[in-house]
Amino acid sequence: FLLPAPYCLNFCAHIMAPENSDTGHIDLEGGIRKLHASLNTLAPRLAPAWAPGPKPGKSSKHLISHVYEAAEKDVNKLESDKGENCGLCNGELATAGLWSVDWQADLTKRKLMPERCHLICQSCAAIRDLPHLIERLTMQQLDATGKDAAKISSLLQHFLTVNGHDIADGHLLQDAISVANALMVLHKELRLQVAPGKPLPELFGGKVETVAPTGPKTKKIITKEKANKPTKKKVKGKA
Repeated sequence: FLLPAPYCLNFCAHIMAPENSDTGHIDLEGGIRKLHASLNTLAPRLAPAWAPGPKPGKSSKHLISHVYEAAEKDVNKLESDKGENCGLCNGELATAGLWSVDWQADLTKRKLMPERCHLICQSCAAIRDLPHLIERLTMQQLDATGKDAAKISSLLQHFLTVNGHDIADGHLLQDAISVANALMVLHKELRLQVAPGKPLPELFGGKVETVAPTGPKTKKIITKEKANKPTKKKVKGKA
């Protein structure tokens, strides 16, 4: 069901078109915001990952360790606190889950920051891995035997189910791929600097520990009467 490239380009160009087309000026930042809004509509829960970076798995975890300058053991401890369900579709993790990162782009500061780390299942990871997903869909179109058709159909159904779409809306996956791919190309050209975002525990879905502020130490106040009051000496008794 892979749509031709001209359709994908026209689809994204239509989304990014400025409201006042008479000026002929394209607002890049506004266009990117429109693409993000469109992707959120097409795939509100499970979408192909648009940020340039490693595919879901250990590489994503290593990248987070590098960005936050955190030891692997600290990240592994946060990982061990996660449950046994996929962080996107909530399905049971039949095999070891894969880490996938949501990113937030700050075009003003020219920074790309991690927003959330998800432990996800193999099906969600296959949809999140945009370059490999495009490759699989292309190869499926070129393969006359159709040996990968069943897997592609399973991924399509998974995408539609997780995002709450009807089975008749199969074209929404291709639309989401087109928008995510346009965002990936644009962000590669922008060359944003990867920087820390949320605190590391919050990134993995935990709570940031805060220390309650302690008030100033109170001093014992000695009044003038107490200061002038004579002290009684204890008299030792005779043995």
